[in-house]
Amino acid sequence: MPNDSVVIRNIAEYNKMEYVTLSGEFRFPGRYPIKKGEKLSSIIARAGGFTEYGYLKGAYFTRISVKREKQLMLDKMISNLERQILMSANMEAMGATTTTSISSSEMLLKSKNEFINSMKRLKADGRIVLKLMHPRLLKGSVNDIVLENGDEIYIPKMPNTVAVSGSVLSPGAFVYNEKMDWNEYVKMTGGYLANADKGNIYIMKVDGIAQKVSDDAMKWSSKNDRWEFSYFSGGKQLDPGDTIIVPDNYNRIPWMRNIKDVTQVMMQIAVTAGVLTNL
Repeated sequence: MPNDSVVIRNIAEYNKMEYVTLSGEFRFPGRYPIKKGEKLSSIIARAGGFTEYGYLKGAYFTRISVKREKQLMLDKMISNLERQILMSANMEAMGATTTTSISSSEMLLKSKNEFINSMKRLKADGRIVLKLMHPRLLKGSVNDIVLENGDEIYIPKMPNTVAVSGSVLSPGAFVYNEKMDWNEYVKMTGGYLANADKGNIYIMKVDGIAQKVSDDAMKWSSKNDRWEFSYFSGGKQLDPGDTIIVPDNYNRIPWMRNIKDVTQVMMQIAVTAGVLTNL
């Protein structure tokens, strides 16, 4: 009718709609709206649960707020590392007097800056480590967390490999064999490179947990009532999808030796960013 008007009112709840994304081996993957306070078990049930091929141990759950927090941690670690590196560079520059030593100092500074810039390009992942199970069993457990807008959950298929990366002759993926330990997989790569840090090898478990294989080479097993090598006691049991990482020995590099706890710092950076950092 003439002079009639239509008023479209703003629906606050619609504008505040939040979503999570489910991909991989869900029966009904997709982007789902969530209610305030909705938990993980609820959204999995709404997606029909998992397919028979889903590898729950390898579930990859990422969250925007966690990524933001981990990035702040990563930036802080890299900033502290940069400060120590540049401090040593300034001391070296002050000690350079001859043309040759000045040129050498400038080349070294360039190398350090390239390393620092490569570190600054690293991005943290937003992964949350948790254990998934059937929605009925998950409901009410510590892993049944409240969902947040932007959460993403990926369920892979069961892999059949274990990867070895880092300072080995031929990094790669090898067929999983439950009877093999990490050391046997390293041998399959052809062995260590000269710059390998054999004392700080660690395993990035498929669930996102990092485990050092060299911690407590021998420890008491209450279950078996005996002393055992740590990687035989169950704590270092390999699973399909695990990655064995052989880091560089950073202490072999003269300008890295003066950095406090350099090996630990580099491992923390690698784990936080989910990458291997080599020089």
